[in-house]
Amino acid sequence: NPRLSVSVAMVLYRLSGLTWATSDEYYAILDSGGIMYPVMINIDSATGAITSASLGSTIVLLPGSDLEGIAFNPEGDGGAGSVFVSDEVGPAVREHRLGGSLSNTLPVPNVYGTARLNKTGRAHV
Repeated sequence: NPRLSVSVAMVLYRLSGLTWATSDEYYAILDSGGIMYPVMINIDSATGAITSASLGSTIVLLPGSDLEGIAFNPEGDGGAGSVFVSDEVGPAVREHRLGGSLSNTLPVPNVYGTARLNKTGRAHV
C-alpha cells in the first residue's frame, strides 16, 4: 500500500504477530529482537481497506528473542491491559505489561521443548 510510511512497511516486513486491542489500536511483534510496537490502523468501514497506519514508540520485551504470536489481554495488569507473547526460545509464553515489563511466565508442556528439524534442516522447537 503506497500510503503506508516506510517505518510501518518495515515492521510489516518483519511482522511475526499482530493483535487487536481497542477500536483502531493494535500491537505488533517482530520475529527477532524482542520488539513490540503499538500500531494505529484506520480501516474504512465500508470497504475494509486500510486508510492509514502509524507506529508508536518501540517497546522492548525482555526476555524475548524469537517471538511468534501475540494476544491482547484487556484484563491484564489490573485492567490496564497486557499482552501474552509466545517465544520459540525457551520455549515460553510470557505476559508483558503494555510498557514492556515482564508480568508472568506461563508453564509450557515439556513436549514443546524438544527440537526437531524443519524442511530447511534447521532445528526448531
